Amino acid sequence: MVHDDEEVLLLDEPVPQHEGLWSLPGGFTKYDEGPKESLLRELAEETGLAADPADLEFLTILHVELPDRGLYLITYRVDREAVSGELTPEAEGFEASFVPVETVRNSPDRIRESDVDRIEQALAAREE
Repeated sequence: MVHDDEEVLLLDEPVPQHEGLWSLPGGFTKYDEGPKESLLRELAEETGLAADPADLEFLTILHVELPDRGLYLITYRVDREAVSGELTPEAEGFEASFVPVETVRNSPDRIRESDVDRIEQALAAREE
């Protein structure tokens, strides 16, 4: 999760399970990657942004049960000022943008509750 006090980086991906929903950047870990390596690769692929592993702060692990499998969502946060690169969506039809936190809070139909919870955790961690 990339954010500052006012905005958070979100994706709007044209895939059926996410149609019309904002989501945090993320993806699947490859067999030879650790969580931070995977996070940095996915961030670069989905947004064109880069971060130093030393700037990542662990937030939480969330277990999600799907009908045919379980997933663990490992969330790290990084301050927006610590990332580099030009914000570039992964492919045509994909959107990546910094969305005001207040807009996210006021749009429960556009984002999963679990993503809002993680955004709130990141903001609280930044204040500490």
